[in-house]
Parts: sequence; structure tokens; C-alpha cells
Amino acid sequence: MATPIVLPPNTTQGTFAQFISEASEASGAENVKVVVSVDDLDDGSYLQQPYTHDAHHILDKESFLASAVVCPRSVPEVQALVRIANNLQIPLWPTSIGRNLGYGGAAPRLSGSVVLDLGKHMRRVLEVNVDGAYAVVEPGVTFSDLYQYLVDNNLTDKLWIDVPDLDHWMMHCGMEVVLPTGELMRTGMGAMPQPRSAGESQIRLDEEPGNKCWQLFPYGFGPYNDGLFSQSNLGIVTKMGIWLMPNPGGYQSYLITFPRDEDLHKAVDIIRPLRLQMILQNVPTIRHILLDAAVMGVKSDYTATNGPLDDAALDAIAKRLNLGRWNFYGALYGPETTRNALWGIIKDAFSAIEGAQFFSPEDIKEPCVLHTRHKTLQGIPTLDELKWVDWIPNGAHLFFSPISKISGDDAMLQYAITKKRVREAGLDFIGTFTVGMREMHHIVCIVFDREDPESKRKAHQLIKTLIADCAAHGWGEYRTHLALMDQIAETYNWNNNILMRFNEAIKNTLDPKGILAPGANMPKSVLITGCGHGGFGEAMAKVYRAKGFQVFATLRNITKIGSLADYDGTVAKHTGGRLDVLVNNAGANAIVPLLDASLDEAKKVYDTNVWSIMAMVQAFAPMLIQAKGVVCNISSVSGEMVFAWAGIYSSSRSAGTRISETLRLEMAPLGVRVVTVILGGVQTSGNDPENIADLELPPSSHYRKITPVIDRHRKTMVHPNKQNIEIAAKNVVDDVLNDRGIFIRRGQASMLSWLCNTFLPYRLLTWMINRESALDEI
Repeated sequence: MATPIVLPPNTTQGTFAQFISEASEASGAENVKVVVSVDDLDDGSYLQQPYTHDAHHILDKESFLASAVVCPRSVPEVQALVRIANNLQIPLWPTSIGRNLGYGGAAPRLSGSVVLDLGKHMRRVLEVNVDGAYAVVEPGVTFSDLYQYLVDNNLTDKLWIDVPDLDHWMMHCGMEVVLPTGELMRTGMGAMPQPRSAGESQIRLDEEPGNKCWQLFPYGFGPYNDGLFSQSNLGIVTKMGIWLMPNPGGYQSYLITFPRDEDLHKAVDIIRPLRLQMILQNVPTIRHILLDAAVMGVKSDYTATNGPLDDAALDAIAKRLNLGRWNFYGALYGPETTRNALWGIIKDAFSAIEGAQFFSPEDIKEPCVLHTRHKTLQGIPTLDELKWVDWIPNGAHLFFSPISKISGDDAMLQYAITKKRVREAGLDFIGTFTVGMREMHHIVCIVFDREDPESKRKAHQLIKTLIADCAAHGWGEYRTHLALMDQIAETYNWNNNILMRFNEAIKNTLDPKGILAPGANMPKSVLITGCGHGGFGEAMAKVYRAKGFQVFATLRNITKIGSLADYDGTVAKHTGGRLDVLVNNAGANAIVPLLDASLDEAKKVYDTNVWSIMAMVQAFAPMLIQAKGVVCNISSVSGEMVFAWAGIYSSSRSAGTRISETLRLEMAPLGVRVVTVILGGVQTSGNDPENIADLELPPSSHYRKITPVIDRHRKTMVHPNKQNIEIAAKNVVDDVLNDRGIFIRRGQASMLSWLCNTFLPYRLLTWMINRESALDEI
């Protein structure tokens, strides 16, 4: 099997090959593709979007990259793939159509994830119920597919797609979901089986008819669970009900233009009461002139300049297109008498804005945005409005979408902030205000050149700046690009990030291995140093992995501080810039008389046992602070006592403990918890006497006479009866994760060390420890 460009984290080539083999058996080899080359990373188009990466990449193409794409053909295949992934701990990134452009497309948040393309085969309209005005669809059904179904079945005189409301989620009712375990669940009334006739033959579970009220009443008995699957990674929706709009018996679209920038304030304040009273029946959209201009042409059609357009240029474009600086698109629904009554109220209200003009489609020649909106506002899908992405060559885009109350003051302030920042980045402000029932979306379209690294960098920096600017005013985004999820999540931080912690608790309960779409709620991550075979680091890594953590276990020589620069970038790429736990476990030993010790070897011990703690914490501090994480520093009881022959090792462990304690004080205000583990005797392969070479002292040593005694100390140091490594590792991990103190003592004689140091006189304790060191024989 070919090797993918990037493997899933913590996955060997052999395990990945096993997954591909089992996935091919489950879904057919023709429905499994491994991403092996950059040649596979074609950006495609809106209708032919890639499932391998983000077509509108603000970083490089390989920042959010799939290792493979699998296209299941049925619900049982989805279940089988989830179970295979659980067994092999392969992360999955489910997507239906993958047209999440401007937010990451179909690309996985966690590089190396396997994309599940549910839209290729599972695209049936399963039911359209005229009396109940709903449809039941599979994941791959687009709005165009659903509309065509209504046309083909002569239903458009009875039903329209879910216009005029903004809240598509409100129109969803009843879901069938594959859970992270592979089990199948139906929500709401769907949890009650539909009675079956006596003698009716058994059919496949996912093909059983749903309860007759499944798509009529969303709540059922107990908690409302449909909401758990909105913008989440808690399950894979395989069927969904969607409410349709009964044909209203009449329709009329319209456009109202406002000539000045400052007219936005009054327009929004007029909209608020009209929307709440449902006089404005559709979702009002107030579009900036450049959004319409970009649909009707490219930038070079209007200007020869490459920089942001100034007010004079915007006014010239508005005059040329017979539009305003702001343009409000709406629609009226119902019989003619109803429409006329509503239009009279609307026209009278907006006439208060000087220079406002009113248009119907008949007043304007095609092509224009009003003719496009005339279709979409009656549920006829069209892609014409997406032409604004081509405003500049190689156009790609990011969406920035803060939420605010419906207020002219808020609208003007948001507009001023975003326009200023966009122009500072050398870009044009392209945006729209979309008004719900009681809130307002401000959708800013950041158009950049995907082939120009500097253009991408500016776009990325711009949106990061806008997130911070708007958070300072209490405006949060409701969705964002993959690269910005952590920054957005951090702004929802009331009461010490309780919402995120609540979401993570649900995620960890339903999906303890973090299989489904890791990244939106990223599985917790841990980086452990010193993970040699048979060592304590490897044992802890196994415990963390069993708990569903994403484990980064390193054997690298961390005393080479410069090597950390590449490694922290690798970790950040796989965790979205967060690190939940850092375990400084790497250790070096030196049991030798100080008079015979090599200064270079002593420095190496200190580099590993002391300075590496500082280096690791400094390198990963940004990720630890982002995650409000934990630093776990592994020390030793040897650092609490004075052992003859162990001066280098004991003093380095003592220094490491002091460094750890200082870090605890200094990092607490940053939200990072620091724990020191005082480890006693633990049986590892490294301290197995059979694996420790015999001591050789130089001929000039004053201690050659007692070499066997010193050597025995090296091989049985701390305690001859060491604790089982698996037990010790599990205890330490549990202690750290359950916050059982700033000092954790595990391993043989660890508590005894504390008791002796606390209650015995120093000279007595030192004599007891060293009474068999043969010092009196020299």
C-alpha cells in the first residue's frame, strides 16, 4: 500500500495499512483513496471541491490534510468504518458535501485524519410529505437536489425549500445518527418505534420506517438532543428531517437602496421592529456596494488600482450600477392583498431615509443581484452570487461573522472596525449585515490571492486581529475557519471556560478515543519526553493513550535545545496549537564518586535533568497556556537525600524539583498547573541490574578498593524491591489528571522518604542512608 503524505497522529504505517485494508473490505476498494502526493491536492471548484485539503488555504496546502478519503455507500458501512476506526484509533473527519468554503472546506482539523465523504453515494431524498410539509434526506442531498426533486415530482405548487427563514437549524427535525461507538440512534420522536404489522418480515435497522411524528415534533421525551449535533463532533448524521415551506400563494421580491455609508445606522434601526413584528417576512440582508459589484464583475472592470477602493471610487461604482452604498434585499409572501398591505408599511418606514429608492425585478435589467435574489428568496438555488470570490485573480476567501444585537450603533461600530482593519491589510471591504429575529450577523468576506503567500499571510493576520477586536466589544463569531477555532473558542471564556469544559466532558464521554472529527473538540494531548523502550515514559504513554489522549512520545535528545523549534511546530500542527499535558520525564543518571566524575558527563546530566525542564516549558508555554494545561515534572526521592556516590544525580534532581516548584508559582497566573512527581523505586528496563554495565574507576581513584560496593549501589539504588512499572504509571497519570496535589509521591519508598525527611534529624537520616556505603573502609 502507498504511504500517505501524512499519517494520522500516533499511527504506524502498518496500522494505517490495516485500516485501509479493512475500510476497503467494508466499502469497496474503489471507494477508498490514499492521499499519496501533492499532485492529489487539486483545489478544484465549488462544484468539484477537494476532500483532501482546504481549497481556500490561508496556510500551506498541507496544513489541514487528509491521509485518505473513504466514501461509504450505506448506514451499515458508516457504522462499520466507525468501529474499525475505534479499534485502530484512526481519526475520522465526516463531511457531507464539503462546501464549507471560507471555513476550511472538507479538510480535516487534525492533519492525517481520514475523511468520510458521505455525499458521494448517500444522496437520496427519502421522503417528501406534503401534508406535514417536510422532507427526509441523506447527507449528500444539496438544496439543488431537493429543489429538483420537487420539480420532478410536480410539487413546487405545494412546497418550497425552507425560505424565508435564516435559521436552517430551526427547520431541522428528527435525526438518525451513528454515534462514536458505531451504534445507531434516532432522536426525538424517532426513538419510539413505529408499530409493525403482525408477521411483517424483519428489515435492516436503518431501513425501518420512522415514527410518524419523527419529523413533526422535534423534542420527544427527555432532553432535546438534536442540538448536540449542530457544529459538533459527537456523531455522524445519516438521515435528517427538514421542514419545508407551504407555497404561500403569492410572492414578490424587492430592492431598497441607500445612498450613503451612514444610512446603515438608520436602516438597521428601522429593520429591528419590522422584523420582530414579522412585517419583514424574509431575512433582511443589507449588502455593501462592493458585494454586489463583485458579483457583477471583477475588480479590474471598475478600477486600475490594486489597493483598497476609496469613497470616491465606491460612489462611482454605485452610480454606474444604479445601486446604493448599502442595498437591502427582501421579499413579500402571501396573497396579493397581504403583500400590498405589508409593502405599504415597509415602503413608508424606509422612506424616512433620504434618497432611498425602491425597485422590483421588473425595474432593473438583467443580469443583476436582484434577479438572483428573486430566485433564492423563493427557494430556487443558484450559484450566481458566489461570483464575488473572483473579485481578484486566484480569488479565495475567509468569512468573518460576528454576532451582535440589531442596533444601528452596533452595526456602524462593527463596520468602522472591520473596514479600518481590512483597508490596513490592503484589501477591499466586502460584506453584508444579515438580520435574524433578534440578532444580526455581520458577514465580512475577506478575499485574497491564494497563489500569493503574502496575500494569504495578510488575510490570516487580518482575521486574527478582527477576532480580538470584536471580542473586546463582546461580539463573538458563531463559526470560523479551521485555523482559527482555538482563538474563537478562547473568547467564549466566561467562568473559566466552563462552556468549553462542558463540551469537552460530553465529547470525552461519548467519544473517549477522540475518533470523530478531532479538532473541533480536540482530544486531549500529552507530550512525554524520555519514552525509551521499557521505561517509565513509555508506560505513561500507554496509560494516556488508553484514556483517549493524543500522545506525542519523544526519544530525541532534548538537551539539544535548538531541536525543539521544529518539534513544537509539529505538535501544534496536530493539536491545533494546544497542549493539555507536558510530562518532563527524560532523565540521566551518574552514580560515581565526585572526585572521579567527568565534568562533561556531569553537565550532560544537568542538561537532561534540569535545563531540559526549562527548555521544554519555554518552548511549549504558548500551547499550554492556550489549553490551560498541566506540566508534570518527574523527579526522584534521590533529590531529597544525600547519597554517597550519587552527588551529580541527587543534586540535579534536587535542582529540577526547585525549578518545578518555581514554575508552579510563575505559571499559576497564566492558568497552567505545574505538578512535581517524586518518584521512588520503579522497575524499568533502564534500572534492571542486568542492563547496567559494571563500574570502572580510574587507576588513580581513591575509591578503587570499594568499587564493588559502589557498583552495588548503582544497580539497586533507592530500593531493591521496586514497584511494578504499570501500576506506578497508572497511579501517576490518575493523580495528575485528577489534580491530587502539587506534589505526587509514587513508587517504592517515596512516602518513606517524606516521613524520614520530615521527622528524622538530618545527621541521623544521612547516617542511615549511607551506613552501607563502605566509607569507613577507605
